[in-house]
Formats: sequence, structure tokens, C-alpha cells
Amino acid sequence: MNTFRVLPTRIHGVLDYSSVVLLAAIPFVVRANQRTRTLALGAAGKVLISGLMTRYELGLFKVFPMSAHLAVDFALGTALLGYAQGATEESGEARGALATLGVISVVASLITEETPGEIPDAFPGDS
Repeated sequence: MNTFRVLPTRIHGVLDYSSVVLLAAIPFVVRANQRTRTLALGAAGKVLISGLMTRYELGLFKVFPMSAHLAVDFALGTALLGYAQGATEESGEARGALATLGVISVVASLITEETPGEIPDAFPGDS
């Protein structure tokens, strides 16, 4: 058991869906070029689809295991951090927003429990 995995998957799910809103808001809240707007909206879509498809309390379709979800979150977080570091032509506000969400994604992927709590049926009544 990894003692650093202290974040329940239910809370991770709340972070997922909150991140969707924050990533989607970046193009409308801070000055950002077209490439950054596209990246932020694409990342928001990835987080939304990943959350909906994961086998955890807040997943709807429950296809992917939590371990795969966390690996994708880690990859996305490092991509956001890399982009924020390298996009020197971008505004500091946009780079800061992406870097912050990248750090949150990486840290959450490392401290979230890999085994969800009780998972309700996606569609009650379907057996």
C-alpha cells in the first residue's frame, strides 16, 4: 500500500469535473492565443471524457480502471506544464493558469487512491 495515496477517488472526481470548468474557462478569462485556447479546450474535453469513462464513484460509463485514469492525468499534467514552460510567446496569465492546473493534475495523480470506494451502478436497473 502506498501511504502517499491519501486522496479518495470521490474527491478526485470532484477535482476532475472542476478542472473541466477551469480549463474551458481559460480562453474566456485570460488573454490567450489560438493555440493555447485550443489546448485548454482540448484538455477540458479529455478530462471530461476520462472522468465519465472511469470506474469510480463519479464515472458514468465505468470503462477504464482508476490506474489508467491516473496515468492519463499524470501525462496531461506534465504536458500542461511543458506547454506553459515552452510557450514563451503566450501571456503570463495563460501560462500560469495552465501550469497551475498541470501541477494539480500531476499531484492529484500521485496522491489519489487507486481503488475506488463503493461504485454505484452506472444505470440502475441494468444487470
